[in-house]
Amino acid sequence: MDKEKLHDQVINYKPQMTDEERLEKYMRGERVDHLPFYIRGFDQVYGHIMGYSTAQMIEDFDIFSKLVQKRIEAYHIDGINFAFALTLIGDVCGSDLYFTDGNCYFADHFLMADKKIDMSKVALPDPKKNPALKIVIEIGKKIREKFPNQKIIATFPAPFTTAATLRPLEKLLRDVRKDPQGLKELMEFSKDCGLKWTEVFQKVFGPNVSVSLIDPATSTDLLRPKQFDEFSLPYLRDLVDGIVKITGNKPPIHMCGGIKDYWDRLYDLNISSISVDNLESLSETKEAFGDKITIEGNVPTLDVLLQGSPEDVIKAVKNCIINGADSPKGYVISTGCVSEVNTPPENLDAFIYAVRKYSAGAKLGEIPEAVYQD
Repeated sequence: MDKEKLHDQVINYKPQMTDEERLEKYMRGERVDHLPFYIRGFDQVYGHIMGYSTAQMIEDFDIFSKLVQKRIEAYHIDGINFAFALTLIGDVCGSDLYFTDGNCYFADHFLMADKKIDMSKVALPDPKKNPALKIVIEIGKKIREKFPNQKIIATFPAPFTTAATLRPLEKLLRDVRKDPQGLKELMEFSKDCGLKWTEVFQKVFGPNVSVSLIDPATSTDLLRPKQFDEFSLPYLRDLVDGIVKITGNKPPIHMCGGIKDYWDRLYDLNISSISVDNLESLSETKEAFGDKITIEGNVPTLDVLLQGSPEDVIKAVKNCIINGADSPKGYVISTGCVSEVNTPPENLDAFIYAVRKYSAGAKLGEIPEAVYQD
């Protein structure tokens, strides 16, 4: 199928239900039009396709709202992901950031020069007084006013990833051995940040706000299981429990990289779903978590969505449906990580087209028959 026909198939699609309705009915065990799905970073990619920079999408509400409206109309993808940027905590506390190639990087971390972590230098930012956070809150209020009927998900980093916005990862890994007490104090601060923002977002968006966690810095590439147990898991658990207490909703979590060695530690977390990187096997993820929580994943973002052809994307989506759709507690098909801003638009189209066609008639715990049809 050529690019034009593929795009026409996507934009001319007539959805039978909203994304929120689909997910609710699917989780109740009702048959739905197709599987719930999620393309991480979709709005950022779409913004670049439309000619806007990442900085413009973050800083200009008119551009952001226009892109959201166009996305809803063109792709029939509802909802707003109000992403509390991975880097924002570091930014408001004093780390130095810059944008390039659609991504945000640290020129300098606030706690970079210290031999040991000195938490006396770091104060919990007050969202009502901090200029950067006041802007975030005002944007949130505008989003609620502009899109009163859209479900809003507030996304922000888990504690270890938040800590990495204040201190470089290589120093955090050294702190595991050289300054464990300082690292624990930083982790406690990072957890408190997450709870503070949850309270703020609930006030801005209302009692039904959903919170989603992302934790790209925590993986077995960086922390051994015993280190994860000591320096990440306790603070992650406290944050998750706090989010449930504040919002009444269990948060989903996405963890990048290899996390298989942590799986048994995650079983008792009070989360709604776990999303895994494409480095992990979706079948094994289903085996480990499928009878406990919803699983999400994991079309490769680099090898397939960015560098592959539409045919490659369609094949990857079908493979994920076959490997994940019969998970007992549900399956949401998604990308393995955040999509690169230069992802070809035809590959976004291919992802959406494949989900809608090959998971048609989806039902909880079943592999849709449509996946085996041409």
